[in-house]
Amino acid sequence: MSKSKNNNSILNFFKDYKIIFLYLFLIFPFFKPPYFEYVYFIDRIYHVWFIVSSCFIYYLCLKKRCISKLSILTLILSGILLLSSIVNNVFSISTIKITVEMFTITLLATYGIKYNLKDFLEAIIILLGIFIIINFITFFIFPNGLYEDPSTHNLSSNFLLGLDNVHIKFFICYWLAYYTKYYLTKKHSKLGLIVIILSIISILICKSATTLVGAFIIGIYFVLAKFIDKIKFVNVISYSISFVVAYIGIIFFQIQKYFSFIIENILKKDVTLTRRTEVWKRFFQLIKNKPIWGYGILSTDDSIKIIKVAHAHNQILQVYFQGGIFAVIIFLIILFITLKELHKHFNNKLAKVYSVILFSLLIMGLAEVIALRHLLFILTFCYSIKDIINNELNNKVDIK
Repeated sequence: MSKSKNNNSILNFFKDYKIIFLYLFLIFPFFKPPYFEYVYFIDRIYHVWFIVSSCFIYYLCLKKRCISKLSILTLILSGILLLSSIVNNVFSISTIKITVEMFTITLLATYGIKYNLKDFLEAIIILLGIFIIINFITFFIFPNGLYEDPSTHNLSSNFLLGLDNVHIKFFICYWLAYYTKYYLTKKHSKLGLIVIILSIISILICKSATTLVGAFIIGIYFVLAKFIDKIKFVNVISYSISFVVAYIGIIFFQIQKYFSFIIENILKKDVTLTRRTEVWKRFFQLIKNKPIWGYGILSTDDSIKIIKVAHAHNQILQVYFQGGIFAVIIFLIILFITLKELHKHFNNKLAKVYSVILFSLLIMGLAEVIALRHLLFILTFCYSIKDIINNELNNKVDIK
């Protein structure tokens, strides 16, 4: 009798959480911790898992005809990057995977937000929460790092989630999902708050300047939210203008030299932002040679051999370098339509939080490059703000 009850309990458990398990299965390949790329067996499993997951996502989206304007634009951007790689003779299986990931993750996020927001959020929180906890533990078990990344030659900074300035993309995706869940339920999770605290401590341990700046922007907003939300000129437009001014000032006029005290004494960096200004000059020269199609998606090894660095250390410049003028135009259009949606719903608290998160990402993107699939994942949440708000208004969400 007890065995029968136990079996029924297990069956009921899987029945109640089957959609969460499905999303865990679908999401997992898109958030592979960088460390797993250096474990051959796990890396091979991920490749197969990614193909199966992608096929299932396409099936679900075709069945419901679920595709957004952002997804279509992402498909165009992926096609441009793929074509650029073919034109430049750097086409590979890896190129296909990177471009397919970009498009597929927007489909997954669009579908999850529209049809199973509760379970989709839970799956993100569970998966990334586990990664963040394990990554935090590796700081103490492996103080000298888990592996050596050829692109950095920095053994001590590479843990489960990769190099110190890579961790933030996992953290922000977690924060985004957790806050969305809190916004819809008005309930905090003790474990969720612990994970957030661990992620903040991780940032302080790693001391990546760009990550500290991005986290500081988000942190300041949450500390002063009641005051900031009352200031009318703090909105999507002011965020956008601030970013454009910062971009032109830092990339073209190097105004950071006027803030040497903050950069050198607080962030412990030099005014060249660890030679990033030299890298940007080099990339501008390269782009002038191939302004139309760019250079395609280079592997890390090829990038280091040809241009001495893994990437441009600037999000927009990296897109321009890889796909030329057409790619950067589509990328900017994606940003524009996303900001437009946030602006439309800015009277909503969730839109305010999403706007701050996106602004922090753009500011970090001045000196770093976030993987496009993860940036597009976050952009899809921002673009789908209307669906999330409607979900709340229709009382369709019931997260326990």
